[in-house]
Amino acid sequence: MKYFFYARIVFLLLCLFAFQNTSLYAQDCKESDDLLDKPGKFIEDKHPIGGFVSDYSAAEKSVALKILNALKKNCLKNFTLSGGVAKDGFNFEQKLFFGNYYHATYEYRLLFYDYSCVNGKAEESSEYGVDLEITANPSVYHYFDPESIRYFGGYYADASKNSGPYIGIFQYLVFENRAALENLNSGTGFFEENKGSGEAYSNQMDVHRTWYLMPTGQKLLTVVSRKEYLKNLLVFYEREKITLGKDNQRLQSEAVRYMAQYEKSGNKQMFQSHLENKQKADKEVASIVSRYQTKKEKVTNLLTSKPAGWLEQPAMINPQIRNRQYCDSDADYNQSGYFTFNDFYNRADGNTVYKWNPEYFKQQTQSPAVPLFFKVRFRYKTNSPFSKGITDNYIKGLDREAIRSLIGVK
Repeated sequence: MKYFFYARIVFLLLCLFAFQNTSLYAQDCKESDDLLDKPGKFIEDKHPIGGFVSDYSAAEKSVALKILNALKKNCLKNFTLSGGVAKDGFNFEQKLFFGNYYHATYEYRLLFYDYSCVNGKAEESSEYGVDLEITANPSVYHYFDPESIRYFGGYYADASKNSGPYIGIFQYLVFENRAALENLNSGTGFFEENKGSGEAYSNQMDVHRTWYLMPTGQKLLTVVSRKEYLKNLLVFYEREKITLGKDNQRLQSEAVRYMAQYEKSGNKQMFQSHLENKQKADKEVASIVSRYQTKKEKVTNLLTSKPAGWLEQPAMINPQIRNRQYCDSDADYNQSGYFTFNDFYNRADGNTVYKWNPEYFKQQTQSPAVPLFFKVRFRYKTNSPFSKGITDNYIKGLDREAIRSLIGVK
């Protein structure tokens, strides 16, 4: 009996030891860096299409999906990953214009989620920290924004519509990042921009590495001349006068209507209140006309007094103009409002004004989903071994020439 008792104790100890060892070897990791060499995998997105799909015609959607599937095939042909999971999807952007021409904008996205070590087990991160985005007919940030202007409205090229391309001044492109300008206009090399850090990666910086791909020898941008810039300022002044005038004319009409109503009822207090509203609106209408005339006179004088050679030079503007309501100084804005203009900027730090090359973008207007150029944007994190692995083992082998070959494909 005594022997049986000791045998049971030995047996229980052996089981405990075996269980401890089983638990030990069941652990995948002690920390997240242990998972960097763990084989990664690609997962098909269950809902791969998002964005403004309903804005696309059947023909546009067909072309876009053909290009997107070709991009996906190209991105996955040399796919390799360790330390995480990749998921992809398609995204359709809202209607955009390149100058006066509409071209559909859509993108292929490949998102990378790294493995994290949680209680000894590898778990997929809930948020992606690295991604690849390839966009057909990508938008580029326009320097002047009509929506930043008080009483926005009436600045579409067709004044009778609330959609379509904007008037010329709001189509202009200005590049504070000269590397971005060079890449966009040459289609060679890449540039990088630091975009700050996320809360989950407080010691890491987001970096966007960008390539623009277009046919060799083609120019996507063209310089805006001083003459064109000045003429488009005059167009803005006319539209601004009409837009502001309509608003104040409405206030005048309302005041007159209420004055008649309260004069009839004998309510002197309300009559006086609306009389003051009308006087205020009358004063503002006169001010609108005065500001308009001041701005217009300056620009018209330049157009009529300067020689042709001066007018054909590239338009160059003050680099601080966007911080001053599109004027050279706060005093100019206080004098006559948005886009008050005195002269072009002629110092080395000035910004040259560009626009989309109309000769290039008038192509394929009957098939707007046909890609005219691509933007390849890879976002990675500094000081991240997971990001470095993707950069070295995958991105460096991405076949950008195969992407370029899709330009013009219907």
